[in-house]
Amino acid sequence: MKKVFELSDPISNEQNDILFKIYNQAKASKDFIHNLTADVCIPIYVKSLLWLGLKYNFNLLPKWNDILKCMQEGIRKLGWYCHFFPNIKSLSKLEKTVVYSKKHKKSVFRSNLEKDIFKDTFKSCKQFVYICKSHSTTKNLFPIELILNFKEFQLQNSLVIKPADKNAGICIMNKVDYDNEIFSQLNDETCYLPSTLVHFYFKMEYLCDEIKYFKNSFPEHFEINKMIPPTYKPAKFYILPKVHKPFTGFPKGRPISSTISTVNRNISKVLDGWLQPVMNFMSDVIIDTSHFLLLLNDVKLLPNKKYMLVTADVCSLYTNLKKSTCFNNCVSEFAKFKHLINYPFNLSEQNLEMLMKWSLNYSFLEYDNNIFVQHRGIQMGNNASVSIANITVCKELELIFRDKPEIIFRPRFIDDIFMILDTTDIIDVNLYLKDLLTHEYLEFTYELSDEKINFLDLTVILDSNNVLSTQMYKKPINKHQFLLYDSSHPNHLLNSLPYSACIRIIRNCSDPKVADFEIKELFSKLLSRNYPTKVLEDCKIKLRNVTRIDILKPKKPLIIQNLRIHNPHILSVLGCVPNLNQCNLIPSNKLFITMPFYKSIPGLNVLLRKYLHDKFNRTHNPIVRTAVADIKIVVSFKITNNLSRQMNCGG
Repeated sequence: MKKVFELSDPISNEQNDILFKIYNQAKASKDFIHNLTADVCIPIYVKSLLWLGLKYNFNLLPKWNDILKCMQEGIRKLGWYCHFFPNIKSLSKLEKTVVYSKKHKKSVFRSNLEKDIFKDTFKSCKQFVYICKSHSTTKNLFPIELILNFKEFQLQNSLVIKPADKNAGICIMNKVDYDNEIFSQLNDETCYLPSTLVHFYFKMEYLCDEIKYFKNSFPEHFEINKMIPPTYKPAKFYILPKVHKPFTGFPKGRPISSTISTVNRNISKVLDGWLQPVMNFMSDVIIDTSHFLLLLNDVKLLPNKKYMLVTADVCSLYTNLKKSTCFNNCVSEFAKFKHLINYPFNLSEQNLEMLMKWSLNYSFLEYDNNIFVQHRGIQMGNNASVSIANITVCKELELIFRDKPEIIFRPRFIDDIFMILDTTDIIDVNLYLKDLLTHEYLEFTYELSDEKINFLDLTVILDSNNVLSTQMYKKPINKHQFLLYDSSHPNHLLNSLPYSACIRIIRNCSDPKVADFEIKELFSKLLSRNYPTKVLEDCKIKLRNVTRIDILKPKKPLIIQNLRIHNPHILSVLGCVPNLNQCNLIPSNKLFITMPFYKSIPGLNVLLRKYLHDKFNRTHNPIVRTAVADIKIVVSFKITNNLSRQMNCGG
């Protein structure tokens, strides 16, 4: 074992058993790792580590400084909440985005109410870290030397490691090949133009000045200028290799722009909050698979007719959309429906157009210290992109599908269209579809079948009696590499994964026998990922009282609101009475405190809540006591030591 992984330091028997199991399982998974390098032989220890999956979290020793910083951030949030209470109850989710923006981390909103709970914030945080240390274990089950060896191997060979597109495994690539594919896309001047860091900062300063200049044109509570973050940088650009498609030399990459640190991210978030309710008024939009199934179950086909199942896809939707068309369509639809939406305060069409301009017109991105600006289309990573695309595409497709009674059913998931076509009087279906799917600047591909067709994660089946049914659809390239049970994740998350996966199977499969078969297959895959038999048996017991009808009952506010607008009879049949407050996204009283997760600190969330509860009981300030009694503190965890971050190889 020591020879296989070339470890110089001695390891425990427990560590040896773990590594030996990983070694054997990695050898059996030949198709999971895609070596796209021409001359680099990948050692077995590298394949073994990658077999764990990029989301695998190592059970390493805690970083106490990270816990200290997160505790300070949590205390600031509590101070903000107390500062704005009780007025915060009247604030919407959109306004909370402003209230809790990064600007407020400065001392301006660190009110005296915080000091009423914590006399010395830093000292209180240090006390909590000391409590965590006293409850932690020092056992490290994974040899750090193995991770360091991997990093050294990656640097020496100039390798880039990324997940493959469509969940097709993990790709190991030469950085030169990866760079060539990225720059072949970024050098396409029909979509991107080269820029400089000086140009980027000049445009960002101009954007910030413009936002501040027009702040008074927005409603008083909007505080648009406080959405500007203190620091910002261009969107991070990367690609996911399309190894599932034929390629010579190096595969094409799916372009992704991560806009997390951009100057207009907060504006895009708020814009999306205003456009989502408008998007729900678009008649062809579906929110997710559950929504699609509810609509499909409502379709009744005549037995004496001839039907065809059709799926169509808009090619490169985001980069092909015209910004001017997006502005016009979104603003006009907002003006048309805003009186039907319970917004927290009034926003004019001019205000919305400004938000869209600030959100879409400054799409800078960076790769390897090279700056580009996207001048065509909308950025895929933009928070409001889905809502903007859904509204725009709906309006663009209206003319195509107007007055087409032969189209019995036509829902759309962003750029994926599903149709049931009455072909009784159509002579040539292909010719009909080619004529139908013609647009000024959007291009389409399509597939059709009179038996079955794949859409989203479903296979829709049409039998000889024109009865529709559905089954699970799994892409042949999907490696089904579920999160390993040995990963250092919260136990409730690991234990709930089999149940949620089974719920999805029962929802998607209209035939219970097919669902049972799929669940058996799922359990065999979970066993190979080290899920205990007891967890799977407990899952089976929980599933006994689960019915497909209960699963399909809508729970998401967006779906409920959509059905209430377009298909209220479906809610009536299911016995669902929509809660108007829920549909209008009235905020809850939950306050999230984010902490890093370490398995070596058992019950970290319990320790935190107990510590804060003790502090709250000592305060004599009535405002703080009332505010604290009103909120529910929820501890959410962030993963800090997963393989992707350790190796700097995630997307």
